[in-house]
Amino acid sequence: MNPLNSDMIPPSAPASPPSANSTADTILGGILIVCMLVGIPSNLLSFFYFSQRARKTVHNILYTIVSLLDTVTLVTAFAPISVLLSDTDRAPMVFGRPHVCAAWTIVFYFTLRSSLFTVMVISISRTISMKAPFYVIRSRAVTWACLGYAVWLASKDAFFIGMGAVDPQHYDKQFASSIYNYNSTEPLGVVFLAFGTQEIALVTLINVTTFLISVVFLQCRTQRMKQAPGGFRDVSVTITIFMAVSLSCTVPLIVVLFLQLFGVQKRMCDVTLSYVRFVSHVFLAMVNATLNPCVYLLRMP
Repeated sequence: MNPLNSDMIPPSAPASPPSANSTADTILGGILIVCMLVGIPSNLLSFFYFSQRARKTVHNILYTIVSLLDTVTLVTAFAPISVLLSDTDRAPMVFGRPHVCAAWTIVFYFTLRSSLFTVMVISISRTISMKAPFYVIRSRAVTWACLGYAVWLASKDAFFIGMGAVDPQHYDKQFASSIYNYNSTEPLGVVFLAFGTQEIALVTLINVTTFLISVVFLQCRTQRMKQAPGGFRDVSVTITIFMAVSLSCTVPLIVVLFLQLFGVQKRMCDVTLSYVRFVSHVFLAMVNATLNPCVYLLRMP
């Protein structure tokens, strides 16, 4: 994944850096600082709240996982913040060290994809609960599904990195961070590109579908759900809001990835492309990680 980026750039021939608007960078950096200050404590509070609940329901387990992933995502925000607030034009700052680049890339994109998958499981499980209230979803099956996907991501990334198809140590000013830089001239680089796009696109498609089903269900059966015990409708509405927030922060990433696949991004000027890539890949992921616990804390009983 960068999830996806342009051709691999040899160290001996660095690309000319795009110009960036210092005011815009300062604003984005300031917003990310607020996200860290608000999001990390909120996610930790959510994590302890759901992990310590006596009743270990499917959704309590999934919220615990999402809260942990979002906490890690927001911790990584310090690196792009240092770039955005640097005195020079998006100087690498901490990304100037190859090992930091590799660690940041691996951790950030792992938590990003894992969070998307967990949100998908939440959406599917809630849709099933609304359509078939008496169907029991086993907590162990959901936990193993999330763990299995995490192992799949780690194994896949390790394989492509080990084969030299992608480079996690590449700093790119347009992303204000390090990325998985793939070589499009190599077959494995193309496979990596296809995996990254299809993986995120499929998860997002499932999330959109289940979100629409939930909205229609809530609209059509409002009176019946109001009479359901245990605040069933309130929880369903909360998860629907949660899904709307997640999709609003994820869909732009999918759009940008497909624009790249069809070569549309090459027609953009460097400044525009710089902000399109940073906002869709990094910024919105941080904002989403900040908003998630706010939905929990404001809506959950």
